[in-house]
Amino acid sequence: MLAACVSCSDSFENSKAVRFSVKTGNPGTKVSYSGHKESNKERVDWTNGDMIWIWSPESERPTSKEAYYVIRDVTPNGFYSEAGIDLYSTEGTVYGLQWNDDVATQHFFAVYPCPLQNRSVFFRMAMNQGQWDASCSAWYGATIPGTQAPTSVSTVNGELVAEPDGHNLIMAAQDACEPNTLVHLDFEPVVTAVEFVVKNGYPESGTMNLKSIKLSADSDPIVGKFTNYLAGSGQTSFESTSTNLEIPFSTPVSVAYDQTLKFTVFMLGLKDSTDPDIDNVTIEFVTTGADANTTNSIKAKLKTTQGVMAFPRGKKSYVTGLLIPGASVWTISAVPDTITAWDPEYKTVEVEIEGNDR
Repeated sequence: MLAACVSCSDSFENSKAVRFSVKTGNPGTKVSYSGHKESNKERVDWTNGDMIWIWSPESERPTSKEAYYVIRDVTPNGFYSEAGIDLYSTEGTVYGLQWNDDVATQHFFAVYPCPLQNRSVFFRMAMNQGQWDASCSAWYGATIPGTQAPTSVSTVNGELVAEPDGHNLIMAAQDACEPNTLVHLDFEPVVTAVEFVVKNGYPESGTMNLKSIKLSADSDPIVGKFTNYLAGSGQTSFESTSTNLEIPFSTPVSVAYDQTLKFTVFMLGLKDSTDPDIDNVTIEFVTTGADANTTNSIKAKLKTTQGVMAFPRGKKSYVTGLLIPGASVWTISAVPDTITAWDPEYKTVEVEIEGNDR
């Protein structure tokens, strides 16, 4: 386990600086997916320079009860990605969180990423006349965007990989401990992730040039703003939601016959027990047309031989074996915005869900 003694101002004794150990087990951060799976879950690795936002209502920090910390010294360790952290500072005096020797238990709440890396992230606390007790609340939230451009597209062992922007993979952690001990922050994801591996699988297709990929749900909200509670009796809530998201490519991605493309989307996480899954989802592929000003598109409902795919909220699902007919074999209507649905070879589609036997 790695830990970092956080730097502090000369006005405080170094012994009062809080020490943290941070790790990810479930999917998390700007981080990257590792491909390493244990206990039916994929480890996500921290990236040096990632920033987390930590709050402590009892901290004796002279200004507010919060501070930004920067990930360093990342160490993959089996199921976990462990790291130390340094206090984030640009200039002037910056105070880290401090131990409060007047309390028996000190609380810590953390969110990834911090607002400097994702402006939609927020955190709030409601205290009791400046004091933290069982009646108080702590909540946070962010916006899962409807447009999720990959940070890069590269070829890995012949497979095209569109790297997702991990700043959209929101995580949270909390701990409560006696003062002057090591604080352990085990980050858990609060979004739904789906990793697709699709193939240009028809010999007559030729190469298709993808401009974008779109997902839409019949009724389930998949992107928008969410609020979730780490303490208190508040319920997770969604607002300003949409049933549509898009992965645009800055330049068309050429997918040759028999080549696969891997991409990941992030969607809203668990709301409540009455809305445990995202289902009835349609996928659409948009390619370049005869010239730069035209496009072709084709879409289908995501199904398996067992029926409609359902993606559990708050988990990562893996969809493989989906074959896409290339643009050369599409029958495109001359009517604008009219698309031709195709029936994928569902017998080849496999769906794996983290921590779930379905």
